[in-house]
Amino acid sequence: MYSWIEGMMKSTAGYVTAWDVVNEAISGGGNDGEGFYVLQSASNAGADAANNFYWQDYLGSEDYVRIVVAAARKYYAENGGVKPLKLFINDYNLESTWDNNQKAKSLVHWIEKWESDGVTKIDGIGTQMHVSYMLKEEDQKAQEDAIVKMFQILAESGKLIKISELDMGIVDKAFGTASKD
Repeated sequence: MYSWIEGMMKSTAGYVTAWDVVNEAISGGGNDGEGFYVLQSASNAGADAANNFYWQDYLGSEDYVRIVVAAARKYYAENGGVKPLKLFINDYNLESTWDNNQKAKSLVHWIEKWESDGVTKIDGIGTQMHVSYMLKEEDQKAQEDAIVKMFQILAESGKLIKISELDMGIVDKAFGTASKD
């Protein structure tokens, strides 16, 4: 992990000043004991577990982000980075309608936990939005409300917010089918 982070910072020589330092950390299910979703892990990834590696399984759910953030800041500075470095945690389904934005709430909770050491600083949250226009009016209203709620939750965190991905589709009200553009 250190070699990869150092290599990325060497390759960009301080030119890139914003990074998604951690991607898709939140599982979207489970309960961490405080009412929030647990982190992605080989123990909850199902069939994907065989094809993925989860740093948190080896470094601990709180420490792995702290280690990654510290390494990114260290190697950025050592490799010509002089402008402020902005580190983001990036995830998807933060605008989810089916769980009352629980994934967004969980991500903010975990960021607070990671930063509770007084050293770790995460600058922003990236949202990978996979949204559909719903031809069924009440479903569209619920989708719009969930997107607004997501932005409220993220804004209340005090972090920078970026839309890191935006996939759009349409869902036919009669058939419940979706198509992506």
